[in-house]
Amino acid sequence: MISNSKNIIPLLNKVVIQKIVPKVNNVKELSKTSSGLYIPESSNRQKSLIAGNFNKAQIISLSSAAKDKGLSIGDHVLYPASLDHLASVKVEGVKDEARDKEQVLLVNVDDIVAKLNE
Repeated sequence: MISNSKNIIPLLNKVVIQKIVPKVNNVKELSKTSSGLYIPESSNRQKSLIAGNFNKAQIISLSSAAKDKGLSIGDHVLYPASLDHLASVKVEGVKDEARDKEQVLLVNVDDIVAKLNE
């Protein structure tokens, strides 16, 4: 386990991003069907893989190749939701995915589909 996400210095064309999850009052309300059934999170994840959804993240660290693409630390970007379970890095001090859904990911710069102007 890595002690701090800022200690990760990516090489080649890699970028370290931290997923930004919108605040939700009651997570169970999101996964409850109209008939009152609760849908498991794994089912929702499969739907997002099929639908081609994107997630928002903030750049924490990036390689020199990523800097050449016009990205910088602190930028907000969009990436495919399908990368959540493939590129996750465990970092001390960052909340666990199962509890608060905050993640640190190590992804290719080419996987970033958009830079957000906020």
